[in-house]
Amino acid sequence: MDFQYGSGINSRQANVDAGYNNYNSSGAREDFPINKGNEGVRDLQQIPVGKAFRGEVTDVTGRQVTIRLDNGQSVQARLAEPMSFNIGQKVLFQIKSNSEGMIEIKPLANGALQGQEATILKALEAANLPVNEKTVLLLQNLLKEQMPIDRSSLQNFYKQILANGNASLETIIQMNKNQIPVTKENIGQFEAYKNYEHRIAAEVDQLSTELTQLLSEIADEDSGKGRILHMQLLQLFAGEIGEELPNRESIGNAVQPEALIQDGQVVQKEGQAIEGQPLPAENTGKEGILTNSQQQNQGAAVNAEAVILEGKEPETVFVPGQTGYELSAGERQEVFAKINELPIPEELKERVLSGEAQTGELVKELHQLLQQNPQMNLDSLIHSDGYKKLLKSHMNKQWFVKPEQLAAGKMEEFYEKLHTQTRHLEQLLESVGKETSQAAKIAGGIRENIDFMNQLNQMFTYVQIPLMMSGKTAHSDLYVFTKKKNLKAQEGKVSALLHLDMENLGCLDVYVEMDGMDVKTQFKLADEELVGLFEKHIDFLTKRIVEKGYRFSSKVEIAEKPMDFVEDFLERGRGNAPMQRFAFDVRA
Repeated sequence: MDFQYGSGINSRQANVDAGYNNYNSSGAREDFPINKGNEGVRDLQQIPVGKAFRGEVTDVTGRQVTIRLDNGQSVQARLAEPMSFNIGQKVLFQIKSNSEGMIEIKPLANGALQGQEATILKALEAANLPVNEKTVLLLQNLLKEQMPIDRSSLQNFYKQILANGNASLETIIQMNKNQIPVTKENIGQFEAYKNYEHRIAAEVDQLSTELTQLLSEIADEDSGKGRILHMQLLQLFAGEIGEELPNRESIGNAVQPEALIQDGQVVQKEGQAIEGQPLPAENTGKEGILTNSQQQNQGAAVNAEAVILEGKEPETVFVPGQTGYELSAGERQEVFAKINELPIPEELKERVLSGEAQTGELVKELHQLLQQNPQMNLDSLIHSDGYKKLLKSHMNKQWFVKPEQLAAGKMEEFYEKLHTQTRHLEQLLESVGKETSQAAKIAGGIRENIDFMNQLNQMFTYVQIPLMMSGKTAHSDLYVFTKKKNLKAQEGKVSALLHLDMENLGCLDVYVEMDGMDVKTQFKLADEELVGLFEKHIDFLTKRIVEKGYRFSSKVEIAEKPMDFVEDFLERGRGNAPMQRFAFDVRA
């Protein structure tokens, strides 16, 4: 790789610096002034590897490039890799190798500095930072994002880059731009959100599975530790039995033969509900909206009515939370066999077998039993697949939110409890020597996720909502683009996006804009078939909203691209978000 000077130029006159300071790869700065009579002037061949210099490209032939330095001298060198340049393009180069009169160079930032070379070199010099690929890209991106490049800011960025070597430069810049503290934990969460790997709904579901499996494994390894873990888990989750659910008698009382069967179909009579549809407002007492359990029970009643009219005995219909809903008849029989010899109420045992018992009832009884007799061996029950399913179901019941809880404004309470429970789980797993288990890692990740949401809510209004509807789980994100002060004062236009991951509908984005009594919605779905389904039923939604006194318009279309956390939320939301800091309030 021969280095050649331009015609008529003596090798001892081809000096480099062109009036700029040079930097070596370690970051130490050395000055090589040009044409200033300094006796220490060095020629280009004496420049160490890692130094950067600036020049104008005057000719390119293959990998041979001719460069005019700022002092007017021309030099030829070999590119480390083939690359195209425009004649007249000013480029910041770095010496890649320099030995025995042979020099190889490479452009920094792929040569795409768009005339910013002087600014970049000056800023790095002022901050006393090395000129290398990473620092040049840092300056390039900061200029692109119109962010500060003063000495203090650059030194802070450089410290963050060195401290978080595995983090992308883009992530560090975006986090600073959005005033998110740059920590190892936040970097992991930020990149998870960008890659759509942030879903708490998936994390808590995986955690409940891991815990039930780990409980069985620990019981095999050490029965004593297994009893400790089992009792502590029951104590952690025994606090809530759940909503009051109807028993067989109440469901039977709801069955009145007032539905007609025509051509094998249930036909609604006045005042009755068809499965999956709410009763009119005058029958609900709650503005026409039924709770999850109410709709489930009414659906169950209609199913039973149809059976009666066909002259058959009605089958018991179970709802989420009951052992009959969570387990098959064979699994219930298995659990019954394990608990039959235990000193718990016979009536509860029978209802576990029949399917009418709530999972929380059994959890509470077992917890009380172990409190009274900590040495009682329940290993056989712990290894039961049916019991594992019941325990997982009960955990998920506390770790997912029902729609009626959203209306009650309990999201903040939900996340406070989840944060506390996962912290206790980490401590509990550490106490039995399982601090490195997958369950412990997931619990820690959930807490970091919640903490990251807290950080986001210092500037933005955002919350994940792990939903449970009719016994099925779903992930959702709520992004609000309106200033928090306007939300509190109920002033101005409110813009929000609700993102849902549904089992049957797939990804659904609902954009809502509300200005006074004007409501505009935009539904974005994954495919054409779903668009047609929504358009077919949109009149029902329109009617309900107009009845509330609003002026409503909607649009249903195929999503052009997936929701982008940075571009579609942070970038859009930052323009609306106030610069002052607000307390975390997920209820917004």
